[in-house]
Amino acid sequence: MILSFSILIIVFQNFNQALTQYFFIIIGLCMIYLTSKFFQTQPYYNKYINMIRGGTWTMIIGLCFVNLLSYIFGSDKSFFSIILLVVGICSFIIGIIFCRKFYNSHIQGIYSRFKEKKIYDKKQYNHEHNIESSNGSENEEKSQLLFENEEMSTNSDNELENKGKSKGKKDNRDSEEDDNDSDDDNEYDSDENSLLLNDRVSQKISAFGSIQEIFNTVVINESIVVFKDYNDFELACRFIWNNETKEAFYLIKELYDECTKNFKKN
Repeated sequence: MILSFSILIIVFQNFNQALTQYFFIIIGLCMIYLTSKFFQTQPYYNKYINMIRGGTWTMIIGLCFVNLLSYIFGSDKSFFSIILLVVGICSFIIGIIFCRKFYNSHIQGIYSRFKEKKIYDKKQYNHEHNIESSNGSENEEKSQLLFENEEMSTNSDNELENKGKSKGKKDNRDSEEDDNDSDDDNEYDSDENSLLLNDRVSQKISAFGSIQEIFNTVVINESIVVFKDYNDFELACRFIWNNETKEAFYLIKELYDECTKNFKKN
């Protein structure tokens, strides 16, 4: 590519000297576009080759920018040659660092979207098959059993403490309980009626609250796109070079199935 650019510069210098002044601007714009596409695709399997290539392309962009400044402020100034060297080295290092960070962030984005998609599919499956409600009922039953066991333990302790009391007090309590049975029955009936009324009122309030929540909630069911480009699948599977376990191949199969869903025509 650099050789082709050099040939084009020589051609422009022979035919039209004025166009060579703008040629570096065109090269800079083209290199910005090509470098952005290069960072997205990472075409080489070796990451070090990708980083060196990315650093080289960013260095060309930096040199074109310095050449543009020299054209604006005067190309006869000697310090532009020093700036050209410094900017070339710095832009090469920045390109290597940026290429590596962009690759890592791009891979992490693919994995995070894939994980989010799997969680969403699992929740959707559980909602369709009413699995969440069953899990909730099981948790409630477990909590109720734990609560009943705690009550049984406290009641057993209280019974052990009360066994040492005299029988006379027990007889008096029995007589008092016989007198108060009728009052307790009436109070129990009234409490039961009040509980039923409270349950009905709470059901109406909860139903009204759920309706208001549905009205006020704004939720848009947008599909989660794991792979924005079909080249992302190859990037996401490069870990297989260092990991050849069954779990790794199973993950690749899951990624492949998801990729075929995103790009059915390709």
